[in-house]
Amino acid sequence: MHPNSFNKAQAAIAKKQLSDSLITLSPLFAHKPYFMADDFGWCDVLLAPLLWRLEEMGIELPRAISRPLFDYQQRVFERTSFQKSVR
Repeated sequence: MHPNSFNKAQAAIAKKQLSDSLITLSPLFAHKPYFMADDFGWCDVLLAPLLWRLEEMGIELPRAISRPLFDYQQRVFERTSFQKSVR
């Protein structure tokens, strides 16, 4: 990647937008074990790697208002299939 292609201001805006979106979506994770479903599905497959890398991206969600999302992460991250995918 070219050194001039990374824009810190744009990166900060993108992180804030992602953080805000996840906080807004968090209550949806309180109703079903997986993303709006009783069974693990494609949305979970797509969300899991993103959620796994939040810390690496420097995104920290407030625990008090994101509890359903954190509980969801724990369920997904504990799955054998997910554990095998991140090794």
